Amino acid sequence: IFVASNIIDAHLIGSKSYIAPLYIKLDDLTGDVFDNFDQDSLYQLTQNLSNKPTSKEVFEYCYGVLYSETYRNLYNEFLKQDAPKIPIPNDQEYFDKYVTAGNRLIELHLVKTNVQKELGLNTTESQNLLIEQVKFIDGKVLINKDTSIYGIPETVWNYYIGGYQVIDKWLKLHKNESLDYEKFNHLKKIVGIIEETIKIQNEL
Repeated sequence: IFVASNIIDAHLIGSKSYIAPLYIKLDDLTGDVFDNFDQDSLYQLTQNLSNKPTSKEVFEYCYGVLYSETYRNLYNEFLKQDAPKIPIPNDQEYFDKYVTAGNRLIELHLVKTNVQKELGLNTTESQNLLIEQVKFIDGKVLINKDTSIYGIPETVWNYYIGGYQVIDKWLKLHKNESLDYEKFNHLKKIVGIIEETIKIQNEL
């Protein structure tokens, strides 16, 4: 599962993605916007809560749950075969815990939080920054015969979203381009976001 604030492609996180907007507009003339929830399902999901949640909080709860490693491991076999089922929270405290985590994850994944991981470059005097290859060896990412990036944890390097190994995929998208200041800073953000995502997942 992933989040976007713009129109997205059906193949965003793999060979085929299912897109579920949080809000829908049924009539372009009036401009009225409605929550994209089945009301019976929404009632079942929130029936044990002492406070009526906003649609955004319901979404944040779902997002937090679906990033929980406990949830993913428990229902691993089912998730391979069908769409995920969202557990009904027993009380407000349980719900709020996942709302908080979901909110943090959404802010990270929409790059609304300025999180950066300090990375370094090992390069020869030639200062060759052209991305020619992408290999993770002994804690370093080689981008050509002269240059490697250090500071990327192995857990971050091995992190997948959908069918994509994020850091590997991003670097290969920029193959035959120079790892300039702008790209290097963006890479720091990606690494920082994934590291924080893993931290939140481990807390759930």
